[in-house]
Amino acid sequence: MSDKPIVITEVEEISPADYQSYCDLLPQLSPHVSLPSFEYLNQVLASSQVSFFMAKNEVLVGGLTLVFNHLTTGLSVRIEDVIVDQQMRGRGLGRRLMEEALVKAEAVGAKAISLSSNPKRIAANQLYQRLGFEQITTNVYRYAF
Repeated sequence: MSDKPIVITEVEEISPADYQSYCDLLPQLSPHVSLPSFEYLNQVLASSQVSFFMAKNEVLVGGLTLVFNHLTTGLSVRIEDVIVDQQMRGRGLGRRLMEEALVKAEAVGAKAISLSSNPKRIAANQLYQRLGFEQITTNVYRYAF
């Protein structure tokens, strides 16, 4: 990895090189993740319902997706797919990505922001708590096809 400073940017389109770096990172998020096609990922990033933040020096080393759902009860905002390359962890990149997402969510009028995290991701869960996220009691259900 480069010694160049890591910059966090919000992007609406991903380059082929950054796409490949992102696909290399995704298995660190989940070993069973399906990799998106280049076209699909750029379609998602162009959506007004999504903000994508990437951490990059010479290559993409982290990312975070902020999702906006306009519901009848108001704006619902979620953080999804937070990932920092294993070799880059412990340098504050996750915190920086999260802080950028929080600034954006507040700027668009969100009253709250949600996320879920695997309990086995101890460092990530500790980060979320340090940032002020509170664990809520809920039943999360999933229907798989």
